[in-house]
Amino acid sequence: MEPDEHEALRRALGRTGAEGGPWVPVDFGCPDCRGVLYVAALGKRGWLSFRCRIGHAFAGDTLLAAKENQLEKALWDSLEVLDELVQLYQVLDGRRRANPTAPADPEYDRRIARALKHRRQLRRLIDGEGPAPVRARGSNDEEVS
Repeated sequence: MEPDEHEALRRALGRTGAEGGPWVPVDFGCPDCRGVLYVAALGKRGWLSFRCRIGHAFAGDTLLAAKENQLEKALWDSLEVLDELVQLYQVLDGRRRANPTAPADPEYDRRIARALKHRRQLRRLIDGEGPAPVRARGSNDEEVS
């Protein structure tokens, strides 16, 4: 696609902000609805504002916090699924072992071991330090919460 064509498509398909400026799509999704986010520099200082098609809006810092929360939720959801998998593997394997005519299936042992390993690794990640604190501008030691 030629640069002029790309610019024409961006103008034709892009959004327009309250001040008439273009909203440019970015490569990450809205943390609230997973829709495409658009960014525009607003005001005299050019503060970045992010919006999705249905109206969720974020300043840069609030988008960063929302993405960090989205990541934490995804990690906890993954841990829950791993816990459920381990439990299900163990129940099914226990039922199989209780049946004297059932053939041995070492695959369950491997799957349980792998899920337990992944669970430990994920738990260490979740229990780690977390995101770096945001520092106030002009300060070397004041954290903004």
